[in-house]
Amino acid sequence: MSFADIPFSGVDSSGNGTVNLSVNRSKMVDSSVSEEKTRQLQDSGVWLTVRETVNLLGVSKQAFHKSKPDEKYATKMTTGRGGKRMMILLSSLPEFAQVEYWKAHHEQKQMTGIELARRDEEFMRRGEIADWNKEVALLRHRVLKAYLRFVAEAPPKMTMAYKRRFCELFNEGVFEELQDCRVRVKKVSYQTLDNWKKALDEAEGDTFALATRFGRSKGKTMVSDAEAKLLRRFALLPNKMTVAEVINLVKRELNLLGVPVSASDSTLRRWLSEFRCENYHLWTMARDGVKALNDNCLPYIVRSIEEIEVGDILVADGHTFNFDILNPLTGRPVRMTLVLVFDMRSSMPVGWEIAESENTQAIAMAMFRAIRAIGFVPRVFYLDNGKAFRGRFFTKVNNFSSSELPGLFERLKPFGYLDTMFAWAYHGQSKTVERFFGVLSQFERQVSSYRGNSIENKVARLHRNEKLHALLYDRFTGGSTPHATDIHGALIEWFEEYAHTPKGRMSGLKGRKPIDVFNESRERVRSAEGFADRRIEDGKLRFLMMAAEQRAVYRNGIKLFGRHYWHDSLYGYEFGQKRFVVRYDLMDVSRVYVFDESGENLLCEAAAGEFENVHPAARLLGSDEDKERLSGVIGRKQGFKQATVHMAKEFFRAEELLDGKALPPVKKPKQVAEKSGTDDVPEDLRIENIELPEPKRDDDLERYDINRMWEE
Repeated sequence: MSFADIPFSGVDSSGNGTVNLSVNRSKMVDSSVSEEKTRQLQDSGVWLTVRETVNLLGVSKQAFHKSKPDEKYATKMTTGRGGKRMMILLSSLPEFAQVEYWKAHHEQKQMTGIELARRDEEFMRRGEIADWNKEVALLRHRVLKAYLRFVAEAPPKMTMAYKRRFCELFNEGVFEELQDCRVRVKKVSYQTLDNWKKALDEAEGDTFALATRFGRSKGKTMVSDAEAKLLRRFALLPNKMTVAEVINLVKRELNLLGVPVSASDSTLRRWLSEFRCENYHLWTMARDGVKALNDNCLPYIVRSIEEIEVGDILVADGHTFNFDILNPLTGRPVRMTLVLVFDMRSSMPVGWEIAESENTQAIAMAMFRAIRAIGFVPRVFYLDNGKAFRGRFFTKVNNFSSSELPGLFERLKPFGYLDTMFAWAYHGQSKTVERFFGVLSQFERQVSSYRGNSIENKVARLHRNEKLHALLYDRFTGGSTPHATDIHGALIEWFEEYAHTPKGRMSGLKGRKPIDVFNESRERVRSAEGFADRRIEDGKLRFLMMAAEQRAVYRNGIKLFGRHYWHDSLYGYEFGQKRFVVRYDLMDVSRVYVFDESGENLLCEAAAGEFENVHPAARLLGSDEDKERLSGVIGRKQGFKQATVHMAKEFFRAEELLDGKALPPVKKPKQVAEKSGTDDVPEDLRIENIELPEPKRDDDLERYDINRMWEE
C-alpha cells in the first residue's frame, strides 16, 4: 500500500491533517459547545467503575482516591461478586472524560457538538506543526507500518524476539525500502515503536500524532505570556539564581496571582534553555556584568604582530607570584611581585624586576634592563592601567595634557620614542603579556614554596589539619624560603629555556622559537635607516631614567625619602625659600644630583645622612668609628661657624665699619665649598660632560644581564 492509500482521519478539503487528539485529554472542551448538547450527555445515567473512571481521567487509583471523589463527583456504593465497590456517574465527570467514553462506545449522534468543537481546536493547532515535523511524522509512520508487518509474521511466543530483530536490522540499515527514513529516524527500539503505535491508536490513525515536539514549532517551547514574563524577570536578576529556583519562584508567583501553571517543569526549563541560547549576551550582561560580557560575548580583535619589529612595542605589567619569597627588608616570607617588560613582536621577556609591590622603582628598573637588552630605545610602551604605571615619574602630569617637568617618556622622545599606550581597565586580553603569565605558572609550580594560583587550588599543606603535608614540606625545604636573588637566577634559566622552545603553529610566531624571531627582527631594525638616532649609552640612559622633582633647601639640606641630602654648597640658603631641581636614580637613592631652577646646570651631588645617625654618646659608649664620625661632624659644623663669622668680619672691614688693624685677615676654611652660579658653570659640570658613577646595584645588574641570553 502506498502513502496515497493511507487513510488519514479528519482531513479537510485543503489537505491539512489533524493533530494528535490525545494532547487535549487534559483540557476542557471549548465553551462554544451548546448547553443543549451538553445536557444530552448529562441525562445519560451511565455509572462507571473506578477502573473505568481513572482510565478516562488519566490518573492512578491512589491519586483518584486521595482527591476525595465522593465530594467532587456523583457516586454510589454497589454490591457485587467482589463485595462493595464505588460507582461514579458519567455525567458528573469532566466533559473531556465524557467525550472519551462516548468515542469508545461509538455513540456518534451524542458527540456531534463536542466533536465539532474539538475539531475546530485541532485545526487551529494544526498550523503550529512545522513542515520538517510533518515530514518526520510521515517517515515514522512508514517505519511503524513495516515494524507491524514484520512482527505480525512472528510465530507464537516469538513476538518479542521479532521486535528486537526488526530494530537490529533497521539500525544496521538492512531494509533498503526504509533507507530514506534513516535521514530523520536514525535509531529505534521496540519500546519507541510500541509508543508510536499507542499514540497513533489514541489519535484514531492520525499520522501527525507521530510528529516530534508536538504542539509547537521547531525550537519554540510553548509557555504562556505570564510564565515567559516571570521566567525572564527572575532569570535575569543579578542574584544569579539557579534554573530550579527560577521555576519555583515562577510557580509561586502565579499561584499568588491565581493564574494556573499550564506548562510542566521540564517545559519551563526547556524554555529557559532556549532563551539563554538565543539571548546569551543579555543573559551574561544581566547576571555577570560588563566584564563577563566583554570576556564571553563581544568579538575579540586579533593583532597581526608581523606588522611590527622588535622594540616597536614593549608591553609592561605586574604579576604577583604564587609562591613565597623572603622579603629582603623584613626577612619574612611574602608573595612578591614580578614587573615584566615583554616584547610584543618576538614574545620575549626583555626586562624584569622583583619587588615587594608594583611600584615606580621596580617599573623603572625593569624598563632600564629592557632598553639595555634590546640595545636601543623602543617606539611605544604598552602599559597596564594601574596607578604605578601612570605615576608622575613616567608622565609627570596630572591631567595628561600639560606638565611642568617632563617625565621619563617625554625625555625619551629625542631618541625615537613616540608615545605611550595604556590598556583598558579590567581588559586582560589587550595585553599580550597576560598570556605569558599563564605560561609562567609552569615555573611557579617548580618552586618549593608554591602556594597555588587560587583558593580552590591551594596546596594541601596550607589547609587546616594537614599535618602530614606540612611535615613533608618542612622535611623537603628544611623550613627555608627562597631569596629574591635565587629567584632571579632561576628566572634567567627558565627564560632561556622558554626562548629556545618553539611556539604553536596558531600563535603569532608560527611555530618558531622566540629567540630566532628576536634576533632576526633586531637585525632588521639595526640595518634600517635612522637607527643611530635610537641608540643611547648606558650613562645617558641612567641619567634619563632619573626622577626629577623640585625641592626646597633646609638647614640640613634637601629632604627626600624621609632623609636629608647634604652638600657644602647648600649651606647658607634661607630654609624653605630656595628651590632646586633634584634628580635621583631610583636604583641608588644614597645620593641625589642638585640642579639650578631651570634643571639644566648641575650644582652639586648631595649625599644622604651627613648629619644623621650619629651615636648619642660616642666618646663614652661608641666605637672608634663612631668617635671619628662625631669629631668630623662637629668639626664641619664649627668650620661653617668660623667661615660665617670671618665672612661677616670681611664684610664689615670692606664697609669700613671696623678698623683694619682690629681684625687680622683670615683664610677661607677649606671644608666649605663655594656655591656654583648658574651663569658661570665649570665645563666639567655641564650635563653633556657628566660621567655618573655606577649605582650600588651594578653587581646585580651585571650578574642578571639578559644580554647574555642572546650572545651567539
